Amino acid sequence: LGFAPDTQALFDTSTLSPGDPPLRFKLCRPDGSLAHWFNVTAVHAGPDTMFYTTEADAEVSAQDARRSFVQTFSQTFAQLSTGLAIFDQNQRLVLFNPALTELTGLSVDFLTNRCDLFSFFDQLREHHVAPAPNGQTDWRAQVSRIVQEAQTGDYSETWTLPTGVTYKVTGRPHPDGALVFLVEDITAEITVTRRIRSELEQVQSVLDTVES
Repeated sequence: LGFAPDTQALFDTSTLSPGDPPLRFKLCRPDGSLAHWFNVTAVHAGPDTMFYTTEADAEVSAQDARRSFVQTFSQTFAQLSTGLAIFDQNQRLVLFNPALTELTGLSVDFLTNRCDLFSFFDQLREHHVAPAPNGQTDWRAQVSRIVQEAQTGDYSETWTLPTGVTYKVTGRPHPDGALVFLVEDITAEITVTRRIRSELEQVQSVLDTVES
């Protein structure tokens, strides 16, 4: 960007060098009523450095819309007792709710670092939340199966943990190649079902004795 000696530069490029990521700047009208965003890039031009700019309004608007959606989505699911984990098309965690940390014991720091799917399930295993592989099944192969079934919307399993807690874990596809996993504590429901089944078996046993 070239200016006459008495012209004020639109962008402060003093910290920008060729090879650096573009810097983003906002320009406003004098009354502040309208803002436009620009990305400025530095490149080599022989012995000199040349700066060029591209309009970034659409990119900023898309990021703002995405951020607003995530905030709204997070607030909507913040009160749910069901754990929620959403992974993007690159299988990186982009959204989770407080219930997920409560049910799994995974730290907020770990989850906010955009862990990938395999790291997520590895941590579940480390925290004794995910069940151990069955028989000769390799752990990574088991996780791959979970992911594949979630991608087709067919993953739904009951995880009975050594602590006596029972979780229902569901995996579903989400738009643009994303995946959603839900973790629900169904321990109380399972306990009631088992008690009713036990009572029915006792009643049947009594009836069988009377009939004989």
